[in-house]
Amino acid sequence: MFSLRRLVAFVVASVSLCVPSKAWSADSFVPDDFATIQAAINASSSGDTITVRPAPYKERQDIGG
Repeated sequence: MFSLRRLVAFVVASVSLCVPSKAWSADSFVPDDFATIQAAINASSSGDTITVRPAPYKERQDIGG
């Protein structure tokens, strides 16, 4: 017999599987969230968006492959 706690956990798990992947992406802003563009790249995952605000940046980026 299902308890209310198990039923709620089951419903939450089921709904989370139906959420589109865009819901799991993150938006980051440089320099608001990260001091450098490279720091934002290092912390990002596939599908994330990095917005770089106008400012002088003296660095090299390694996006990787």
